Amino acid sequence: MRRSPVFHQVPVLPVVVPLAAAVLAGLLWSLRRRGRLSVPRASVALALCVYVAGVVANTVFPIYWDKPARSAPWSSYLVVVPFADYEVTDAVMNVLVFVPVGIVVPLVLVEVSWGRVLATAAIFSAVIEGTQYVTAHVLGGGHIADATT
Repeated sequence: MRRSPVFHQVPVLPVVVPLAAAVLAGLLWSLRRRGRLSVPRASVALALCVYVAGVVANTVFPIYWDKPARSAPWSSYLVVVPFADYEVTDAVMNVLVFVPVGIVVPLVLVEVSWGRVLATAAIFSAVIEGTQYVTAHVLGGGHIADATT
């Protein structure tokens, strides 16, 4: 009986905690610069950072230290046909992941509009998919970028 190889994972917390701290610092600096810093807004910014850290932890990781180099073409880590093998549970999960963006982003932005909130969610989604694409090929990440999500 052959045993599958065991690869060592990059620890999640040492990556996402500094990321969340950097995002929080940027948000607090931006709020202070605009004269809008208050305890409620700082609390919302903190909640947004915890949310971003959770999304990154669940969509980018696992990443492996010692996985062998990939010889597969880059296209094997990308699904460009929308809704191919897309399940209802995937759709529900993707919608639920971005609901906080629609709630929290308007509380942080100075000028709120549906367009800005949707643009923020779209950019956030594109960054996640791009990160999944690069980490899958370069760093041995465990996700594949999908045009549907």
